[in-house]
Amino acid sequence: MMPPRQAALGPAVIGVVLLAAAPAPSAALATLRETATAPDATAPVLALVALVAWALLAWLLLVATAATLAARGPGAAGRVADAVARRVAPVAIRRVVEV
Repeated sequence: MMPPRQAALGPAVIGVVLLAAAPAPSAALATLRETATAPDATAPVLALVALVAWALLAWLLLVATAATLAARGPGAAGRVADAVARRVAPVAIRRVVEV
């Protein structure tokens, strides 16, 4: 099992790569709004792939946060967060981010 810091390192690295390589979500949305006037035929496809990548990163960060931080909380809040993490996160991801 990975320590929590190593588990958090993966999403951080993915975020840095996305910041360097992919357009920001607002720029990708603007490109998708102007598909008819796009200078490059592949620009809308790249914008769509970038939006999907940002959405997956957000989901991964949500799962990692819910599974490692919130689920350890006391009382009803911790139980609710644990239940949400169990329903949203696949078993493999829960095993990676758990201590």
